[in-house]
Amino acid sequence: EWNRGCEQLYGYTREEAAGRASHELLNARFPSSLEACLETLKRDGYWSGELRHTTRDGHEIIVEGRLQLMKSQGKRLVLETTRDVTERKREEQEREQQLAREQALRADAERANRLKDEFLATVSHELRTPLNAILGWATMLRRGGLDEGTFFRALGTIENNARSQAQLIEDLLDVSRIISGRLRLDVQPVEL
Repeated sequence: EWNRGCEQLYGYTREEAAGRASHELLNARFPSSLEACLETLKRDGYWSGELRHTTRDGHEIIVEGRLQLMKSQGKRLVLETTRDVTERKREEQEREQQLAREQALRADAERANRLKDEFLATVSHELRTPLNAILGWATMLRRGGLDEGTFFRALGTIENNARSQAQLIEDLLDVSRIISGRLRLDVQPVEL
């Protein structure tokens, strides 16, 4: 028996389907082999699962299928019922892909945040190093009592570390300018 719903779903008329096994007509693909499904049907009296069928116009659809053993007028029959779940499966697949994209974006954001934290830790250390030398020598100068050589050494160290810190800050500003697209280049010929 091939009802009107089957005609609409698969595109074959009752006459075209008459006398043909549905799994052959529809090129059914079972989750395991047909033999395994039939063995379950014989043992339990029913089988249910997801099937892939091909419609008359060549489209593959996914159905939830159930095979049920029956007896009618002394004959053993198999009642097959199917429900088209193609759209639901497509939506589930799209949700899974969307979830995977979101997870990848989250991982990228977390990695970028980690790199930012590492960068800030390195910058903090690099800025603190010359500052410690400046503060140390400035404290010694304020207390006084340094001989002339140590006095000039203190001033030189303060000056060198202040330049070093200024260069670090300028480099950080260059990074900011690069990110914002406002880096200024000083282009001039160079004798190699």
